[in-house]
Amino acid sequence: MKPFVTMKQLLPAFYRERQWQDAWQLQGLYNKWASIVGPEAARHSLPAALRGQILWIYVSHAVWAQELYYRQPELFRRIRPFMAGRKVLGIRCVAEPSWFVQAQPEEASPVPDKAEPLPSAFAAIADATSREALGRLWRICQARRARTGTPDFPSEI
Repeated sequence: MKPFVTMKQLLPAFYRERQWQDAWQLQGLYNKWASIVGPEAARHSLPAALRGQILWIYVSHAVWAQELYYRQPELFRRIRPFMAGRKVLGIRCVAEPSWFVQAQPEEASPVPDKAEPLPSAFAAIADATSREALGRLWRICQARRARTGTPDFPSEI
């Protein structure tokens, strides 16, 4: 019998095998973003992508881009622990993408649990709690896509 392995233990190797280190490092930044930039700046910005040695950041307004550019030396120092040997030498801010997700909860009505049947691929998730959580997230994304008419993730940067 194999020992139980948590997702926290499994995901780093999974990402490494698929050469998804950029996504893994970006997720680490995303999780700690408020502690890196501060709570106010975190409400108006999101780390979006790592391209070479450049960190792309989405901001809600050009003023926040200016703030983050001004604070680059401090940000680089705070980002360094999450980069595992990778140097970030610059940032690029994109102001007000049309789908920018505000940290404030939206006023939209909650997504009902039985709004739409889940894709058949979800049946492959053995853990019921994980399957239900992923299903809720999927329904939220579907409702957002229907409400805004935009994809969840832009394909261009």
